[in-house]
Amino acid sequence: MDEPTGGPIFGRGRELAQARAALVSATAAASGAGHSGRLLLVSGDPGMGKTRFVMAIAEMAGEYNVPVTIGRAIDDAGMPPLWPFREAARSFPPLRQWNGLGEGATVSGTAASPEESAAARFAMFSAACEALAEAAAERGLVLVLEDLQWADRSSLLLLRQLAGALSRTRLLVVATFRESAGPPLAELLPGMLRADGVRPVRLQGLTRPEVAQWLRQLGIADSPGAGGDTAALAERLHTRTGGNPLFVRLITERGADAIDAGLSGVPELRRLILADLDGLAAPARELLDAASVLGERIELPLLADVTGIPADAARGYLDQAVARRILAQAPDSADLAFTHALVRDAIYEELAPSRRAALHGQAARVLERLGDGGASPGQIATHWHRSGGPDGAARSLRWARQAARSATAALAHDEAARFAALALHAAAATPEEVTLVAKAELTLDVARAEFTAGHVEASLAHCQAAARLAGSMSVPDASAASDRAGILAAAALVVTGIGDPETSAAVDLLCARAVQALAELQALEGPSAGDAHTATRARIGARQAIFAAETGACDRARDLSRDALAEAERSGDPDALLDGMHARHLALSAPQFLDERRSLATRACEIARQARQPLAELWGHVWLVDAAFQAGDLAEVDKELASIEQLASFHRQPLAWWHLHRLRATRSALVGDLAEAVSHNEAARAVALQTGAVSTVGMYHAFLHQLALLRGTLDPRPGRRASRCSARAPPCRWSGCSSR
Repeated sequence: MDEPTGGPIFGRGRELAQARAALVSATAAASGAGHSGRLLLVSGDPGMGKTRFVMAIAEMAGEYNVPVTIGRAIDDAGMPPLWPFREAARSFPPLRQWNGLGEGATVSGTAASPEESAAARFAMFSAACEALAEAAAERGLVLVLEDLQWADRSSLLLLRQLAGALSRTRLLVVATFRESAGPPLAELLPGMLRADGVRPVRLQGLTRPEVAQWLRQLGIADSPGAGGDTAALAERLHTRTGGNPLFVRLITERGADAIDAGLSGVPELRRLILADLDGLAAPARELLDAASVLGERIELPLLADVTGIPADAARGYLDQAVARRILAQAPDSADLAFTHALVRDAIYEELAPSRRAALHGQAARVLERLGDGGASPGQIATHWHRSGGPDGAARSLRWARQAARSATAALAHDEAARFAALALHAAAATPEEVTLVAKAELTLDVARAEFTAGHVEASLAHCQAAARLAGSMSVPDASAASDRAGILAAAALVVTGIGDPETSAAVDLLCARAVQALAELQALEGPSAGDAHTATRARIGARQAIFAAETGACDRARDLSRDALAEAERSGDPDALLDGMHARHLALSAPQFLDERRSLATRACEIARQARQPLAELWGHVWLVDAAFQAGDLAEVDKELASIEQLASFHRQPLAWWHLHRLRATRSALVGDLAEAVSHNEAARAVALQTGAVSTVGMYHAFLHQLALLRGTLDPRPGRRASRCSARAPPCRWSGCSSR
């Protein structure tokens, strides 16, 4: 919280008027005044009154009979993905039955590709936006999301998608964050600000007249020692606090004499906060210490379990902290909470390291006993991690892996990567308990999660690290050789569909090491063992063929792709077959191979349909469109475009919509309907921007440049923009050359 949630609010007249206008605009949508949902992005330094401001908006909503629901991010590395939205959904009855945030999703045995991940997440976020719009349809809805500086990337991506859909809803979303926020908020905020209906609200320090008004309201100007000069007092207080409402309140609560004591920055504030702890009963201080470890909100049963102080007695002791304004009742529940994050931080930082570690360990043990209903795996993993010691690291490893799996199931891939990295870190702290093979597998878990989240460079680095671990293994027998070959093969197969030359070359080196390890393993196993590695060899061979095609080694690409597809046929594995077909299609790009490419694409569609891999089926149809264009068969183009539209509609795939608009733009340009071509090009760009695929923007500008050439109105600007975008953008992973 930024300041007490009750009482008058000073110096926010302009901002409150802006908030009321947004609220009225959203409310008026029911009367036919138009679709006018809004997102208010409320920023300010700690103590600027962001929470008090949003509570004032909630009070306004009550005047218009508009319901309000609140969710908060928390300063806890174990916070579950999408926590602010989940919390808001639980506290608002129309959303309680909604299961659109990925709960209960199944986890695939292999990492999804970035395209599959983006498609699934887009569908989930679309369902979330629709559920919120439906909940707001009758009376409107104010959705408050606080403390986004601590929010996970998935929550921010959902908010960005929601921002783009607000104009069709009766939603007023109010999101608060600190101006000094780092990633991921700092990275995603510009995209939110570009959406229609988004309004930034920046809360700054109070002015001297506003501070003087506050002093008059409190009657400090007439108190002993004040001298009756409100303006002079306000001047001194403003100079020492910068008009920060929290700082002003903390000083003025101590009377006029405290004004000249001074407050300059957080260290002084910390001492001022800690002074409030003097004289508290020992059990009260013990409870506050434990509460600072658990978070800003205080769940009394959990706190009682951690400290061993009965809940009834604990509430009595905490009343002392409430009386001193260290704690206050949370605005939307009967729980208590620290009056400000800085209060909690000051108490936490004051703890001796040994006591802090012990409290984290006790919190982890209590949360473990509570089971799935008591805490998320990430919270437990984080508490064990912060408790230190080998036992804490071993338990953190277990829970972090579970947290990574849960995050993957919720399509929160950045959080999955974070928890997988925590598991790897925990393994490093328990070297005697984690084998070299297990450490390599943990490293691959991080690589897969990072690749699915779109962090290609970091993923490749972890693939290379896993390969180095495999290279350091001794191989006294076939079992050890199998472990090494399996790790090298897995490392070679994580990063796929990336056209960047350096990345492709690095993956090709991993493939070469895997091929060598598989050959050595086969020699150790002998012919009597059969060949259980055909599918793996086929998939690695397909990767090598793709690299050869991308580097212009066309003959080598055709040879490798032929061999890879033949091995895939022998294996019967659908993933190997689809990989082999992809490599073969890419190797046969010349016009004389048109018939074979058509045959490959048709078969890829059939296999993907049987294997229930809609993204692989999409590639098959895209290949068929390319072949139809090359043959000049527009009827076949239209037939395949209809199939792609059906896939896009049924599976709600953003990638499919992007390809559909891009291909329709090409068809329109081909028949001379340039206005329609521009329209589809704009639609493709909108899909790409909505889902964060900024690497495709260069293709948008390149298409405009080609249209200008067709019109004979050469404008060099689109071409220059395309070149700049290509230079700045990450590798494009939405092209028809991408892997499944």
